Amino acid sequence: MRSLQPFSMKNEMLSLIRDAANRVKHRNLLAILDSSDLKIVFGEMAKKDEFEGWWCYPQDKGAAVFAHGDRRVIMLGKYDAVRLLGAMIDTAARVVGAFDGYLACGAFAEVVPNEVGRRAEGN
Repeated sequence: MRSLQPFSMKNEMLSLIRDAANRVKHRNLLAILDSSDLKIVFGEMAKKDEFEGWWCYPQDKGAAVFAHGDRRVIMLGKYDAVRLLGAMIDTAARVVGAFDGYLACGAFAEVVPNEVGRRAEGN
């Protein structure tokens, strides 16, 4: 379990959590800067071919939201929230996977410390 901890994986998650907790415990709002250049279009799923290469978010009754561009969200003035969110999801998936393995075989699988941190480092 120790090898699954953020401090073992050489990524920024632990410092982000520390900095966010320090701000919140002193009753300050977290600073988030959105400098994305997204173009968002509300349309119909039937016309999704017109938006090739765009993100598609299906909605009810055949509607869809299409988005194109870069997502850039900075938290606390220095953390790339979009990049770190992916690393947080990967880490949570590894922890759940390790627990599933433990339930199946009674032992935790060996974890390569830098493997989870790759997504946070952009590799």
